[in-house]
Amino acid sequence: MNRTNKIVLILVLTAMFTNLALAKGPAKETKKKSTEKQIQGEVGGIAKDFIAVTYIKNEAKGEEFEKAFPMDENVKLEKIDNVTSIKPGDTVKVKYEETVETSDTGEIVNVNRKATAIIFIKKGQNE
Repeated sequence: MNRTNKIVLILVLTAMFTNLALAKGPAKETKKKSTEKQIQGEVGGIAKDFIAVTYIKNEAKGEEFEKAFPMDENVKLEKIDNVTSIKPGDTVKVKYEETVETSDTGEIVNVNRKATAIIFIKKGQNE
C-alpha cells in the first residue's frame, strides 16, 4: 500500500468515526426533581422490601389502580409495630418520595418512588 492510499484510508476512517460520534449527538442533560407525596388505599401486596397499594377501585368498570413502592429498613411505621403485621386488604397511608427525571426538552425520562412512612389505618374485612 503506497503512501497516498494510506492517507486516503486514514481520512476515510476518520470521517466514518466522526460521523458515528456526531450521529449519537451530544449527551442529553437531565434534571431531577424530588417531591414528598402520599397515597391511601388497600394493601394489594407486601413483602420486606416493597408495598403495593390499590388507591382507586372502580368495580362498575372493573378498573383498579395500584402503585408499588420499594421500601427499606428505614421506613417509618405509624400506628403499627412492624411491617409483618400489615396484610393484604388492610388500609394504609403511604408517604413516599417521588423523583422525576426529565430531559432538557421536558420529556419524562424516569420516575422513581420510595416509601418513607407507612401509617396503618384499619384492618381489612377478610381478617
